[in-house]
Order: sequence, then structure tokens, then C-alpha cells
Amino acid sequence: MQPLKQVLSQIDESGSGRLSYHDFYLFLERTSPHMLPAAPSIFFTLDKRMDGEIRYKDILRVLFPHALEKELAELLTVVTRRKQVKGQDNLEQQISELKEVFAVYDDDQTGELEQAEFVEALMSAGYDRDEAVQMFDIVDADHGGSVSLEEFMDWFLHNETGRDKSKGLVL
Repeated sequence: MQPLKQVLSQIDESGSGRLSYHDFYLFLERTSPHMLPAAPSIFFTLDKRMDGEIRYKDILRVLFPHALEKELAELLTVVTRRKQVKGQDNLEQQISELKEVFAVYDDDQTGELEQAEFVEALMSAGYDRDEAVQMFDIVDADHGGSVSLEEFMDWFLHNETGRDKSKGLVL
């Protein structure tokens, strides 16, 4: 997985968990110019949502087509996890990782997790659908129908539910 992580880091310089066609093209231009004619075909084959972006999870689904959601979630954490910065305390690192997780599951890039996105994240971490739906209702503090990054971090950092390691909530 390390080579994949290195390649994705080179393409996704912002660390957003998403690859634009432009970034993908520039990466090929730098590293494999002979592949440029195939760039559109490769990119748009992976862009299942047809929104001009490939998410890490999309790549993992192609590489591991028979993997369960939980297995994909574990692979995703390997690909997106960054080394702790020297001097960065545990809370800062947790916040940084939560922002990364949030970005990965915020498929439509609204800055909020709709119920389906939130449920998918929790189910990939080992929760069943009913538990995930109940948690969504708790985490959506303002009952606006979606979970903001602030609500997500508050829930995860301040509630034991978010720290339940028995469920493997290392999204």
C-alpha cells in the first residue's frame, strides 16, 4: 500500500482525498508522458460519479473489487493516514485526521455529511445501519439534515461513542 500512498500523495498535493483531471494529467505529464493519450480514458473510467474527480475510495474499489466495505475502509485509512508531525500533539493530530476522514466521505463536497454519507462512513467502520442512523440523529446537533465538520469533530472528540475502539472507528 505504501507505493499507492506515495503516488496518490504526488497527485493529490492538497491532501483532499480527491484527484482532479487536471492534477491527474499534470502528474502523467511529469512522470509518464507516454501515457498522456490514455489519460482521459483512465481518468473517466475511475470517475464513477462523473463529477470530474476521483476519490481514493474509487481507486481502491477498482484495485480490490471483491473487498467488503469494512476492508475498503481499512485500506482507505492506510492510504490517507499521514505520519505525525514532530511536535504536533495528539489532539492536533486527531483533528487533522478527522478533517481528512470528513473530506473522504463528503462525496459531494458540500462541507457537510448527509445522512447517507455519514451512515456509509460508520458502516465501513463496523457499525450496523440502524446504529449509524441513530448516531446521525445524535451528531446532527442542529437537526439540519446533515452533519457539519464542526458537529462531526465535536461528537468524535467529546463523546465516548466516537471513541468506541471496539467498533474499529478508525475511519
